[in-house]
Amino acid sequence: MVLGMLRRAAAGGRLIEIQGEANKEKADLLARKLKVALTTTARVSRPGKMVCMRVKGLDDAVAAEDVIAARPNKANCAAELISINKV
Repeated sequence: MVLGMLRRAAAGGRLIEIQGEANKEKADLLARKLKVALTTTARVSRPGKMVCMRVKGLDDAVAAEDVIAARPNKANCAAELISINKV
């Protein structure tokens, strides 16, 4: 695995840039390993594109978990990356 720069992110955390072929897969693997190793010490996350989506007109019986489970599979977004805020 070829590491690029290790730098400080705007929010104060550390950012590790991985260069080369299959860098996304390598970054995912590194993030998983760091999460295990740093479970009680630090929070590990992968930067990614974010969008804001407003869902209106849902029945009060619909739970947040139902909305997450109904996300389109084409979005290629893991359920743990979704956060829901009630308005």
